[in-house]
Amino acid sequence: MIEIRLLKYFIAIVEEGSFSKAAERLHITQPTLSRQINDLEDFYETKLIDRTKHPIEITEDGLNFYHKARIITELDEKLEEDLLSKTELEGTVNIGSVESAGAEALYKNLVEISKEYPKLTFNFFHSDSNDIKEKLDHQLIDIGILTEPVDLNGLNYLKLPELDKWYILVSKDSKFKNYDCLKWDDLVDEPILLSKRFAKFREFPDFFNSTSNNFNILATYSLFSNAVYFVENNLAVAPCIETVHSIKNNDNVRLIPLYPEFKTGSYLVWKKDQSLNKPAQKLLDLLKKNIDLNNA
Repeated sequence: MIEIRLLKYFIAIVEEGSFSKAAERLHITQPTLSRQINDLEDFYETKLIDRTKHPIEITEDGLNFYHKARIITELDEKLEEDLLSKTELEGTVNIGSVESAGAEALYKNLVEISKEYPKLTFNFFHSDSNDIKEKLDHQLIDIGILTEPVDLNGLNYLKLPELDKWYILVSKDSKFKNYDCLKWDDLVDEPILLSKRFAKFREFPDFFNSTSNNFNILATYSLFSNAVYFVENNLAVAPCIETVHSIKNNDNVRLIPLYPEFKTGSYLVWKKDQSLNKPAQKLLDLLKKNIDLNNA
């Protein structure tokens, strides 16, 4: 008996027209996908894809297989929905999250999901990406939200559609408070606060490639709330995104957009080779479905 998963892999290749695009859609590597399709062809003892053509071509047997595979997978999904609708989902899902637009979108999804499954509860852990990855490694949380740049080794992931725009946070008394935007060269000799990840991953190439070597890095931090005190008191400026909660409704600071504009994305992540409990797996499936619908 062939796995439903392999049928979905083949469907993705037909619909995307290439192994690389299908692998991206499925969130697996291209070599893994290629091996799985080889196994599928070996099992049925027929060639489903002509790999000698560029772009690839689906054989006549492959097209027939595709249409039947679609019917089987759709029936499987319907059966799963029918069975799950008869059993109330309950339990707790542990979620680790950074502050980001992607995280805020996740929370909105959770509100809708909790209306459908009122006995499903959530335990939130807010920190930076390094702490969240460590908790995933030790299986202290089930699902995480990480922001770019991030090392995704050892993780399954789904790129979220929301993007974070970056700003420079300054004091209401700063000489920059009325600027429409700020370039990195405007900040030469200004005390700057950087996140530890910022410095490690060199997140802002314009900053690190600047022709000036006079940037004054006052300190690094893990949580942005630790930096706000210095900015409020006009002791430093700090790059940040708009969604950080420690600056919302704070009249002592101003957000000045970076120029050129710079944006980063977020990832929904879970540990590879880890069997999630039923509530976490169901939540993950629902989130994937909602994200796919929002991207359609």
